[in-house]
Amino acid sequence: MIVWFIPTYKETHVPPNASWFYKSLEDSAFDFRFPKDMFKNISFFVVGLGDSTYKNTFCHSSEQVDSWLSLLGLIRVCNLIKIDMADQVRSETSIGSFLDFLIKMSKNDFSPLIESKTISNQAKDSNHGQKRENLQESKGKDKKIVDIEDLGKIVDKPTPSGVKPEMMSAQIRQNLQKQGYKLVGSHSGVKLCRWTKAMLRGRGGCYKHSFYGIGSHQCMEATPSLACANKCVFCWRYLGCLSE
Repeated sequence: MIVWFIPTYKETHVPPNASWFYKSLEDSAFDFRFPKDMFKNISFFVVGLGDSTYKNTFCHSSEQVDSWLSLLGLIRVCNLIKIDMADQVRSETSIGSFLDFLIKMSKNDFSPLIESKTISNQAKDSNHGQKRENLQESKGKDKKIVDIEDLGKIVDKPTPSGVKPEMMSAQIRQNLQKQGYKLVGSHSGVKLCRWTKAMLRGRGGCYKHSFYGIGSHQCMEATPSLACANKCVFCWRYLGCLSE
């Protein structure tokens, strides 16, 4: 089980040091090429840190992360928990109490979804600890806790037959074929550019090969991705950028 502590820094964004992870997680969640069952054996829940003064954006970043992790196939064992950081002293006490609860919960089995709890500095009372114990005891024991040390064993676990799975899923294969790519092996895609098609039809060859000696395997028009950082002077993508 992985517990994510996600603070809302400012303007609904995460801290600068976590911006790369935040963006990468969003891209993976909505990328159709990313398998949605890769993390199906990993459990998680998200703890959001924010200031309730900003009502509209309170724990906005943690809400996004919680949604994206669910889209990636992880098992949510608890709805989003929000901790109000308006009062620093009491918020630290709330976090300490929550960690104590987390340690107690880790010693027992739990079901995939636990009732959501919001830790508020203003609403915390003497019965809060008792509610946590009751919440812990009321849950089923049909799913084991996954320790973070064992995550590598889950990801690297070989298939029963000993055959490595293909790197290209059925959905990716179907989408590439629909776009006109010729699939080579289990993880490569090649698409004939308009110049190669013209050569095969007897209408002349590619000017890149004639003028610059560029081989077909070096041509960016044969790659599946349009996100190329090279700025070749003869490339139509770079010329399009110059025209803008």
